[in-house]
Amino acid sequence: MNIPDQDRRFVVGPLKPDGSLDTSRSAYLEDETGNLAKVAQENAERRAKERAQKREIPSDVQPGTAEALFFNLRNVTFDNEDAIAASKRKGQLDKQSEQTLERLRLELKLLDNIGATFAANLIRQGLESGKAVTAEEATKRRRAMTANEMFDEVQTMLDFYEWLKDEKGSKTAKVPEGNYGASKPDYDIDRLIEACKSLQRKLSEEAVKKGEN
Repeated sequence: MNIPDQDRRFVVGPLKPDGSLDTSRSAYLEDETGNLAKVAQENAERRAKERAQKREIPSDVQPGTAEALFFNLRNVTFDNEDAIAASKRKGQLDKQSEQTLERLRLELKLLDNIGATFAANLIRQGLESGKAVTAEEATKRRRAMTANEMFDEVQTMLDFYEWLKDEKGSKTAKVPEGNYGASKPDYDIDRLIEACKSLQRKLSEEAVKKGEN
């Protein structure tokens, strides 16, 4: 692993299992020709381009929708992942940042799977009523969900989790399996409750952009 130092020397050494540099087995390598610096710069530019591409938000995403919050939350998650990775490359660990990242990932997972469950329910209800709803139609309706509509869907999950905790004494629960396999693993139920409440706060803020709140 080559990590450029400020004076254009490079730290060479293996990484620990947690992704941080193993400084006990690292050494400095002088970059006399500048080739290492050139490669490092090229790699940095490539990573920057890849980051920009994965952060792109479709041009038809409308402010004030659940979809807009999804992409914004996804990009905040990417930013936190990058910051933590950069710290680890310097041999630093930030437990608080890692905990924040885990909360963001759970919120994103809940938002995505509640939306997918909403679309699946539209198809099921269509079959039951004899008015078929295609997957394309259900996806279109999901993408058009306002932040306030998603707020109500999240409230349904929040009510369920609080019922499990207060009435059933459950310590853990699953996320809705809108996407195959999403319900694994079990999560601490207090984490799920807090994630739902945090999502609702963010959805309320997003709804303002549509002039609904």
